[in-house]
Amino acid sequence: MSTTETPAIERFDLTVGPFTFQARRAGPPDGRPVVLLHGVPQTSACWIAQLEALGAPGHHARPTLFVRSDQDPAIGPVGAYATEQHVTGPYRFVVLEGIGHWIPETAAARFNESSSPTPAAPEVPPPLLD
Repeated sequence: MSTTETPAIERFDLTVGPFTFQARRAGPPDGRPVVLLHGVPQTSACWIAQLEALGAPGHHARPTLFVRSDQDPAIGPVGAYATEQHVTGPYRFVVLEGIGHWIPETAAARFNESSSPTPAAPEVPPPLLD
């Protein structure tokens, strides 16, 4: 065990269909599962602090900020707005106008402004669905 791991976090193989992934987990086996995904070139080690917190006993409600772009071809508005249904803590949804999918990489200043407690970007209500 490395110095960054705690006994509450264990490594395991997760099989999904024909694929097997190396993963980490914490908390009770009968607890509600939470999936934390990382991007390339990160590893699951980037979620150690979150695993420690989520693996601790009790209910966990964390504030969530969803920053979306109105020009993002990968994440549609219906799916983006639906994320609020899966959050138990305070939630804020911000739409940045005129930016593509790679918000932090192409518009870092605007992304940082939207992440501040007093956002520069307007909050937008969800679209009406038929």
